[in-house]
Amino acid sequence: MLRFLALVSVCACSAHQRATSTDTAANIVSAVTLVRGACFGTCAQYSLTVSSNGDVVFVGFAHVRTRGLARAHISPTAARALIARFTEANFVDMWEQYLAGQTSCGLYATDAPIVELSLVTPTLYKKVVQDYGCSSAPSVLRELQAAVDATGESSRWLPAR
Repeated sequence: MLRFLALVSVCACSAHQRATSTDTAANIVSAVTLVRGACFGTCAQYSLTVSSNGDVVFVGFAHVRTRGLARAHISPTAARALIARFTEANFVDMWEQYLAGQTSCGLYATDAPIVELSLVTPTLYKKVVQDYGCSSAPSVLRELQAAVDATGESSRWLPAR
């Protein structure tokens, strides 16, 4: 898992560094990253980063059609609209963890995947880790996760459902 997170960080940071070295201050890249972990079964395990300049970075780990690194590009307008949804959802005010045994979890069911969602801007880094077994996580968190998948078009690298 640590190797996975290190790779995600490198991918996100390299896109950020590449963009900021050539862009003006007004065009500094922000990004959202979704990391889906293992479950009791065959859940797809991958990370997906969508940057405000339209760069998409996918890293597939297990139960995916594409293993390893894949890149794509989407409309920067769509990417920025996705990032704006995080502000609208008050993402920065959410608990940082919805994990078993914590007050933020509520009732707990076992064998569910853990999903990480993060937002990086020039002035902010916020990550929320959610165990899907926790009943008290806000529903908007799953909506944001689904929006990252939809906007970044992760289905091109995942098995057909």
